[in-house]
Amino acid sequence: MLRSVDSYLHLPRRRYFSALEVHAAIIGSIAAVVVLLGYGFDVEPVQSLAPGFPTMKLRTAACLMALSLSYLLSLRTSARAHRGSVAIAAAVLGVIVYSLATPSLPVAGDPWSIRPSFGTHLCLGACAAAMLVIKLAPRLGMVAGALALMAATPAMFRIIGLILLGGAADPSSPLNTMALHTAALIVWFALVPLILHPALPFGRALLQASLRGRLLRSALPFSMLLPVTAAAVSFSAQAVLDWPGEALFAFSATINVVVGALLMWWLSSVAERWQAEANAQAARLSRANEALEQYASSAAHDLKAPVRHVLLYGELL
Repeated sequence: MLRSVDSYLHLPRRRYFSALEVHAAIIGSIAAVVVLLGYGFDVEPVQSLAPGFPTMKLRTAACLMALSLSYLLSLRTSARAHRGSVAIAAAVLGVIVYSLATPSLPVAGDPWSIRPSFGTHLCLGACAAAMLVIKLAPRLGMVAGALALMAATPAMFRIIGLILLGGAADPSSPLNTMALHTAALIVWFALVPLILHPALPFGRALLQASLRGRLLRSALPFSMLLPVTAAAVSFSAQAVLDWPGEALFAFSATINVVVGALLMWWLSSVAERWQAEANAQAARLSRANEALEQYASSAAHDLKAPVRHVLLYGELL
């Protein structure tokens, strides 16, 4: 069962692994459905999701299946699973580099010869490189996180662009043939399994119950979605209104400045609210300590009186 981020806080280590395995397995299964039904049985709606939208290429679906398998193996502790995960991720990266270095013309009747867009290659290559960093150099967790964000951001922009423009393709765009479900699976794979991988520090920071974890869980979705949304709105304005580059830059800069200022204001209000909650909690603890001290003083007085009586009767005896 898919879980929200906060629900991961209550998962023990083994169940946390299992939850990440579910995400990776679903991503790989969707890619397998595209391969088996979309190309094995030539079911076109599985390839494109909607008429007029770009299709998920066979190479893309195979790479997503391989990356999901590499991820599942990366959660195992055996040396064989480690080698298998590294080998699969390296093979995916090699296929992507080879596909970029040797462009080929599509052959009629051969779906494997159809090349994905440059943006799809970039996103999948960043995911494969992040997997290699996780397995070969886990100390470079920041590099793996940067690669995951590098893979997710163009795909997020593509999703918004496809929805706003209804699947219209721009031949000059490096994302022109990335399908909607391709972009969604890349974003899903990069932002959930990769970022929350147990070998990286991000999962621990995001899921901890401290103030830092709460702030990260609240701020990160907005900090990632708002700039991408602003860029998509700017892109749509350029496509619809045919603005020149200078006006497009000014409009995009204005949106990002306003969004950044609003984000900073929102974060400061969140921090202020949490500070007020912390002060209220400190005041409650102070009152509880005072009540405890009064109770201890009263209990000590009540205990001293019987002792004095015992001592007095002892002296009389």
